[in-house]
Parts: sequence; C-alpha cells; structure tokens
Amino acid sequence: MDQHFFSDEELHKLTVYRRWLFLGFPVITILLFVLAAVIGVHVLHVERETMTGLLCFLGLFLPPFTFIYCLSKYKETVRKTAYNLMVKYLNLTKCRPEVISGAELEKNLKNFGIFAENGYIWQHHVLQGQKEGIAFSLSDISWLTTAQNSYGSGPYNAALAPAIKANKQTKAQYTVLSVIPGYLINCKVLLKKHKLFKWGIKDLKQIQLPNKEFEKLYDAYTDQPEQAAVLLNPAFTQALVEYIKTHKKHPELIITPQQIYALYNTGIWKKLFSLVIFRSPRVQCDKVLKETTDILHLLPTISLLAHSQL
Repeated sequence: MDQHFFSDEELHKLTVYRRWLFLGFPVITILLFVLAAVIGVHVLHVERETMTGLLCFLGLFLPPFTFIYCLSKYKETVRKTAYNLMVKYLNLTKCRPEVISGAELEKNLKNFGIFAENGYIWQHHVLQGQKEGIAFSLSDISWLTTAQNSYGSGPYNAALAPAIKANKQTKAQYTVLSVIPGYLINCKVLLKKHKLFKWGIKDLKQIQLPNKEFEKLYDAYTDQPEQAAVLLNPAFTQALVEYIKTHKKHPELIITPQQIYALYNTGIWKKLFSLVIFRSPRVQCDKVLKETTDILHLLPTISLLAHSQL
C-alpha cells in the first residue's frame, strides 16, 4: 500500500488521539497535581510538607501507569485503523471475532502444549481474504487466564465472555495466520522454535529432518513420524528457512488435517514500547501493513506442503 492511499480524513481520529496522548496528557497531569496541591494546602489545610511528600509519591506511580494504559489503548486504535484501511484497499473482509471461532485453535494450543496452563483465546481483530488462490484468515489473539479458575477449561464460550474479560490476566499475545488445507494431510505436526530445553509437548514424537538450517530453527513433533517426514518435504523446509531470513519473522506452526496455523508471538510489551509510536500515524499504519504483508508472504511456503501429497 502506497502512502497516497492514506487520506487525512482516514487518519483524523488517530491524529487527534495521538495529540491528546503526547501533548495533552502531560499538561493535564501537571494541572491536576497543581490543583490537588492548592486544594490540599488551602482548602483541606494539609501541611505543605505532607502534601508535597504525598504528591511526590503519587507522581512516581500514578502518571506512568496511567500513561501506559492510555498508550495501550492508543496502540489498539492504531491497529484497528490500519486493519480498516487494509479492508478497504486490499479487498479483505473484516469479521466480528465471534464469527471465527477460536475453539479449534484453543484446543490445539492446549493439546500441543504451546502453553503450560489452561486458558482462553480472546480475538481482537479478524480479517479474511485470498492471496495467490489461497484463502486465509488473520487474527490478533490474546491468551488469557482468569484470576480464579472458575470458568472451567473448555473452549471459548460467548456467554462467559464478559466475566472472563473482566477477570482476565494476559499471558501472551499472537498474530495468527490460519489456512484450511486444500489437500490431504493425514498427520498432526508441531513446528516449535528450537530450544535447548524442551517441555510441554504432549503425545507427540520429535523427528529429525535432513535440512540442517531448519533443524537449528525448529524442533519438529508429530503423531505420525513417517507421514510427517513426507509432508515436511525439502522444498517446504528450505522455503521456510528462506522466509525467516528474508522477513525476519519466526513463526511457530501447527499443522492438522483440518487447519494450518502460523503463530507469530507479538509479546505483551514489545509493541507497546516500540519507538514507532512517536512517529506520525501514517508511519504507524504503514508499519502494521508491512507486518501483515510479511505474514502473508508465508502463504506460498505453506502451499508447498501439498507437494508431498502428489
């Protein structure tokens, strides 16, 4: 997407939000503290030294945490704006999160041990589209656990959504590319980032593949070693290695007969403290678009899995 796609009108809401955050927030905070000092000393007759100490204490904690909260909301607005622009200009469809059920992904995350504890998927945005003849969906998700495990460990339940969200603890955040395979897959495969210490893999066997570069990047697990060795053919493994080198993104993959998922760990704090937030809304939206485009470049690589079935 070229920059001329972004009109001032489309970015107006984001621009206003940014001005309030970076210009208005410091001014309002200072005015509130001055007002509190005046009221405390002249109206409530609090000793000046006590009031100064109290305000200094509050100043160390209240403004930073409030700013971080507002910043997180701003980042969410940036992503929402960028997604709306992609819907408009890239011929994508934006769906309500409830339309694309996360139950199957949630089940696989638990069954394959991606997370060590039970939780729930909370979807923020869902886009659907087609690229090079491959239908896909793209969503931002959070992996949530509740303060008290009182909602069971079953799949996402819309009726429980308000209670879950109110008591949520965000453990991880991902962008997930999902593809329904148009060819036969007769095994389950987990491609997890290579780590020296391995844990949490349930009912799957690790297999070795001939591509040494691939082995340095991934640990491969499956329930059917022979079929998986064929499915993860040399063309696919080398293309995945080249994708990581080119786009500097290292997804984890869950491959099942029903769905293929590529999970990009976006982290809880990484996006929040990115220096791009201090740049113009146009640059911020461009960054989200580039991240999305880089993710979609994985689709031709995923399609190479089909070659093993010919």
